[in-house]
This record gives sequence, structure tokens and C-alpha cells, in this order.
Amino acid sequence: MNGMTMTKRRVLIAAWSAALAVAVIVPWVATSARADEDAAEPPPFITLGQLARELSDTPGAFEAVLEQLGGGVTAVGALTDEQKAALLAAARSGDFDTLDREPRAGLDTLNLAIRGLAERRGPPAPTPPPPAIVRTRSEALGIPSGGETLTGEPFLAPMDFGLAHGDRLDPAQAATFSDAKRLADVLDRLSLNRPDAPSFAVELGGAKHTTPEGLIGALAASGHTVVVEDQRALANFGDIESGGRAVATPLWVNSGRTLEDGTQASVPVPHAHLAIKVTGPVVNAEVNLFNGLDVAGNGGGGMSFRASATQNQPWVGGAVPNVYEGYKAIEATRLMGLIRRGVSDKIKDFRLALDGYYELGVCTLVPAVIEMALNDEVSIWPLTHDPRFFQSDSELDQIVRRLPVDGRGGEEPSLERLRGSIPWENVDDIPLPELRATAAQIEAELAAQRAAEVEAGAGDAAGDAAGAGGEQATDAGEPRAPVDGFGGILDKEVEKGCKKGDAGHDDD
Repeated sequence: MNGMTMTKRRVLIAAWSAALAVAVIVPWVATSARADEDAAEPPPFITLGQLARELSDTPGAFEAVLEQLGGGVTAVGALTDEQKAALLAAARSGDFDTLDREPRAGLDTLNLAIRGLAERRGPPAPTPPPPAIVRTRSEALGIPSGGETLTGEPFLAPMDFGLAHGDRLDPAQAATFSDAKRLADVLDRLSLNRPDAPSFAVELGGAKHTTPEGLIGALAASGHTVVVEDQRALANFGDIESGGRAVATPLWVNSGRTLEDGTQASVPVPHAHLAIKVTGPVVNAEVNLFNGLDVAGNGGGGMSFRASATQNQPWVGGAVPNVYEGYKAIEATRLMGLIRRGVSDKIKDFRLALDGYYELGVCTLVPAVIEMALNDEVSIWPLTHDPRFFQSDSELDQIVRRLPVDGRGGEEPSLERLRGSIPWENVDDIPLPELRATAAQIEAELAAQRAAEVEAGAGDAAGDAAGAGGEQATDAGEPRAPVDGFGGILDKEVEKGCKKGDAGHDDD
């Protein structure tokens, strides 16, 4: 911008002696500068419409693309046969601009598609009751695991027509994948322990731990840094590359929120998870917890801890609105274990197909539960869980009942939740034009709401001051709680518990 300003100044100075030159040069300079700026920053991806245009002369190519839409574990939704037919018709008719705004669906349509998939898959087989007597089997943590560093692109599968499906490795996470996989497996097994009769324990530092928070707390007490991050991005509905270029395949969903101009806010559905990041002298790993969709039927979906190894495509963005450290990191881990076991129990008790996906929430459930429990608020959309499955007195069900529910006839989502699900801090950085415009409109309405609240609050405060008759109150003598609500007492108690261990059961 400074360069353009200097150019304009030179032109304007020249105008004193050559008015005609100004009339010609100024428009040319401005247009040229904009053209140079646009040419210098091409999008690091192509759109679905651009891909369809490139493949239009290749029979069967776009059909292969459609088969991959919704096929990833983080895809969030699935397409109906009617939706796939409409997309194919648009490609064959050359309506490529429409494809840049597709696929689109409502939460009711997604529910229908996923319900159909669940019916085809069928409910899980009944599980036998647990044994009356449980012996606790202990294992060493097993990290460092000694596994090899991932190389190449093991999660990116080549397709015909110069296409590929999957994700590329994150070089940093590839180096620690073996240890992350072991940590994810350990946390998963600890989460599934019955609280009154654990069957699995992990040995660390001379103590045995039977809960996820016990193990993570012990790592924190032994010189490791533990952080839990609320990581959000757009769900990658296709996970497709063409000639090495990422293909933007968001799934646009009608949020059910009516904006001030009367339009319905449609935004790409997000992917979100909680990531436990451990760094230190022994363990260096990142593991995620979320509910994934098993479209392929290979067992890769459901609620579980997973090792991180791949990177996002450039169009999906990335935001971390919540970071839990110290005691909150340990408490977040405890709640993650609670969710993992609770969802597993509900799948068995209600015999829910497709790992209970959608009925027990999608990937957004885990961040929402932890945010509500620790921050007393929720800033993510959509939350699709069916409240019928969360009616017990358990801690998990009580937290979930405090959450909003989307797509089941309830209230429209708040602007805060919609904005919190668009994973860019800066609206100008959003590379998808329609989403950028929607985000700007949401922010403008939020700003207007906050201004009205401030004005109303100022009026209330003035009225209270007038009614008080000049009396003043002070709480200078009252003790104040620490900002985070916990102080140092609980941190010390957690540290003591970590050093002591959390297992008091027999082991083999």
C-alpha cells in the first residue's frame, strides 16, 4: 500500500503541469497495481468447479471425485444419491460456477443421509456383560516406542486421472507418530476402565495409573509440559488433490440462523477436536479426541484417541480459541476420558449403529463439553446430539444437557457460535469469497449487538447511581478468588496424586 501511495503522489504532483496526463495515468496506475496484486497471490488450491472444468473432457473422472466426497473420517457428513446426481448434472452441463458453491445441505438432510448409512450398516452385536472379578494388568508406558519415523505419503492414496485422496504428512508430527500412536492407545484403554474395577494400568515413575488424567498428571509432575488445545478448521469433505494441488471441498450447511438482511447464514461445517500436546524429556507426542464418521466401514470412525500425523490443506483455515494449561489441562484430560467411555457405553446400551455418529454428536461434541465444563460457555456449531440419549444423572449427561442442540427443532444458533466455527481470526484472511462475506456480516451484527448492550448497560448503571443517593460500597476487605478459579491448592493436590499414583488394585 505504501508503494501505491507514493505512486499516486508522484502523479498528483505531475498534475500541476500536465492535467491531461493525470486523467490517463492515475486510472492506469491503480488498475495495474490491483492486477499485479491479484497475480502475485494466487489461491494455493483450486475449487471443485475448476476441477470439474479440467476433467470435463475425461469420461468417468468427475464421477470418481464424487465417490470420495464425504469419505474421510473428519468429513462430518454424507451425501444422498440425489445430491450426487445433482452435482454430476451440473458438471456435465458445464455449470462450474454452481459447483464452487456446492455441495450444500441442511442439518436435516445430513441427518437423513447419515441415518440411511446407519441403517445399511446395522446395529452393533450385543456385548457380553463384564466379568464379575477383574484383575488389573499393568504395562510400562512404552515410550520411546522405538518405531520408525513415517516417510513418504502413507496417508495419500493415488487415484486415476491424476487425482489423489487423503492427507499429506506433517513433517514434525511424522517424526513422533510412533510415540503418539502408543500414547493414544494407552489413553484409550485407560478411558475404558471401569472406575470400580479397572482392567488396565500404566506404570510410570514407580506408580501405576488407571485413568487418563492420572497418567497425564504424572507426566506433568515429571518435567513434561502438557497443553490441551481446542483445534478447529473447516471439515475437508473431499480430501482430494489434483496434480499435487489441493481441491477445496467444503460442505456448506444452512445453519438455521436468519441474518438481518433476511437471508439464511450458510457456512461450511467445521471439524474440531481436542489435542493433548505433551513435550518433555521422555514423551513428545500429540493425540486428538473426536467422534469420526466411518463411511468406508473399515472401523476408523467413532469416538477415540488418535495420533496426529497429517497436515491440513491450505483452504481449511485453523483456529485455537481455547488453550487449557496447568490444572485445567489435567481436568480437560479427565473429561475427555469421561466422554470416551460414556459414548462407548451409550453405543452398547442403546445399540447405536455407525458408532453413534450424529445421534451422540459429531466431532464438535468434545470441544463443546470441555468448553462448557471449564469455561461455562460454548462457541461452536453444530451440535447434533439427540438429548434422549443424555438423560441420566451421570456427569457427562448433566454437562451435555446444558449444551444447545442444532437441527432438531430448537432455537437458532447464536452469532457467537457461528463466528466461533469459522476458523480464521481475521475475516480478510478467509480465502473463500462467500464465507468471507458471511463472516463479515456476522461480525457486523455482533458489533451492533454489543454496542446495544453497552448502551443499555450504561443506562442501567446511571439509574442505579441515581437511586443509590450517593451511597458507596466497598469490598476491599473481601478475599478475591484467583482469576482462573482454582488457585494453587488444587494444582498441589493434583501433583501429590500424580506422584503417588492413582491405582490401588491388584495386577498380574
